[in-house]
Amino acid sequence: MLKNILLIASFTTVSLTGINAYAQTDSSRYNLGRIQLSKDFTQHITVKGDDLQKIPFTNLAEAINVWFNGAYSNPASLVYVVDGNLLTDVNQYSIFDIEEITLIQNAAVQLNGATQQQQVILITTKRKPAKTRGIEAAAQTSLVQREKRALSSGQNAQDYKSTNALFQQYYISGHTYINDINVGASVNYLRDVNPELYQSGTTQPASPDMNRWRFNGYLNTRLGKKSILDFTIGYVPQQSDYQSNYANGGFVSNIGTATKDRLFNSNVKLTTQISSRLTNQLRFGFNRYTQNQNEHQFLAWPDISSASVDASVVTRSKIFNLYDDLSYKYQTGKWLLTPALNFNFRYVNANTAYTQIATQGGKTQVINNPLYAFNGKSYLLTPNVSVNYADLFNITGGALFILNAALTANGPATGRALPFVSASVNASRLFTQHSPVSVRLYGSYALSNDLNDVTYNLSSFYAIYNQASPVASGSFDNLPESTYAPVQHLKALTIGTNVGFWQDKLVLSYNFDKRDNITLLSISNTSNSEAVTGNITTPGNYYIHRIGATVSLINTATVSWRSNFNATNLKQKVFIPATLGGGSIITNAQVWTGGWANRLQYRKVTAGADILYFASPRDRATRVPYSSMALQNVYVGYIIKTPTLKRLEVFATGRNLTQNNTSIFADYRRYVGLGVTAAL
Repeated sequence: MLKNILLIASFTTVSLTGINAYAQTDSSRYNLGRIQLSKDFTQHITVKGDDLQKIPFTNLAEAINVWFNGAYSNPASLVYVVDGNLLTDVNQYSIFDIEEITLIQNAAVQLNGATQQQQVILITTKRKPAKTRGIEAAAQTSLVQREKRALSSGQNAQDYKSTNALFQQYYISGHTYINDINVGASVNYLRDVNPELYQSGTTQPASPDMNRWRFNGYLNTRLGKKSILDFTIGYVPQQSDYQSNYANGGFVSNIGTATKDRLFNSNVKLTTQISSRLTNQLRFGFNRYTQNQNEHQFLAWPDISSASVDASVVTRSKIFNLYDDLSYKYQTGKWLLTPALNFNFRYVNANTAYTQIATQGGKTQVINNPLYAFNGKSYLLTPNVSVNYADLFNITGGALFILNAALTANGPATGRALPFVSASVNASRLFTQHSPVSVRLYGSYALSNDLNDVTYNLSSFYAIYNQASPVASGSFDNLPESTYAPVQHLKALTIGTNVGFWQDKLVLSYNFDKRDNITLLSISNTSNSEAVTGNITTPGNYYIHRIGATVSLINTATVSWRSNFNATNLKQKVFIPATLGGGSIITNAQVWTGGWANRLQYRKVTAGADILYFASPRDRATRVPYSSMALQNVYVGYIIKTPTLKRLEVFATGRNLTQNNTSIFADYRRYVGLGVTAAL
């Protein structure tokens, strides 16, 4: 009964509105999906989408890791919230469709899908100014080769060559207005490649490739004087293929793999100003994802019957999300009180099935195996209140209430509450209003649980090229897996500070994040001359330290230079059960990773250079150093002024141009190419 009452209330809130106010989205707050935080009082790092447009990449994590947490910002550790929606796959969008990318440094991110060491990344997609028209286009192509040192030990790299493959990307978008309706649409084609190595004198193999189309559109309009309607829709078909043919001495091998992904996503947002103080925002989201992976193997030996195996894996998922945000603003003097209530309903239906047909010697065997199936709903309620005093301090607190068993097999009991609190102080304003140095202090605390905020992401195709895992250890699995975690509260504590000089042209930052985790620990005991191995779950902690410096000291009409340097240390402590001797395991205590990103413009010349690094001591057993450094991205462009185009720029770009010999970064592909962007 409570479920139905809350659902009906979320719909009727919109209909019982006044008619004399104009609705608008509150741009002073970050919408994390289930809660909103004040921008001015939330520690964060923001990157403009325009700063990444000249970089060739398939997965957004490949471009933003140098800005945020280095190798720790990889596809496995990032949770994206796109325009306030948790279920949208960020790879649905081209970088040309993205306005801003923001890393949120607050414990409350755990209530929005990021548990253990995961990070929440907020994505704001572009909306062109109202009542304007325009067309934008871009094209980019790069020659891609693989470094020959990316071979197994014992092989001579000089005996191998890399195939030449071509990366391509093309983009076009347009926006206009029709009867006060602002609409925009974009089309993007992306082809990425994986060059193969081959020995001199042998046939050059074909490089596996991935072809992705992205179709996106938006519509934004007023509904009378009281509401704004925003609608987005996207469809992404993707296909990747690999074929290997080999013949030697009568032995024949033919192996082929083809994968097709289809992603459909739509979101509707209705913002209504009920009164001058009361605002309601109703959001719907629907996501449908399918993947079909087919593999064919044919093997033939001399004087032996041939064998063939055809296998397929089919994945299907549907996710429906409903949010209703009701907020009230009351201001008296310099005090601002903002109580809010968020209701979230989520429905997930997902399944994966495996089929195999094997034939040898005239006999055929068929295997059908439903690997995974899930169907569930969740109802969440998040009351919270934010208190501001001028620009001096903010306190935000509340709790997420789980109104039913969550979307995990062993979800928490109905009524389980997950409290959170966040506080920030502009310390430099406590004593003077004109301090040359700005000092902001941040602190937050939250309890969380596994809410199974699963996003069935479109594959990046090159999963083997993900950056180094956050914690390197052979004794336990460090990545967050919801199936490992028993039902319990997971605590998170975050503190930090930003110190700005010269009106924040130089900002130094520090952030500390401590989180509980549940780890799958591999054990091995010898008892009665028998080796016993197995896996158990055990608690632990993640400790994350991040320091950063953002510099924009030079910013004139002639020349500008912006720089971002950061370093992140992630340490994991795992507690050993008393039955196994007790104690703890600590990993990566001395490892630091991060990046140095630079953007420069001198008159009509633009340039950028990004360095990714991973610094660690030698491995105790092998004495091999794991320190890595790569010139991840570099470009040089020239802006051409024309009488008809708003902007025309040509550029040369390179990615992963060099790495040190001890690098452990898994991606050894080198890109060198040219591109052009234009706006009409």
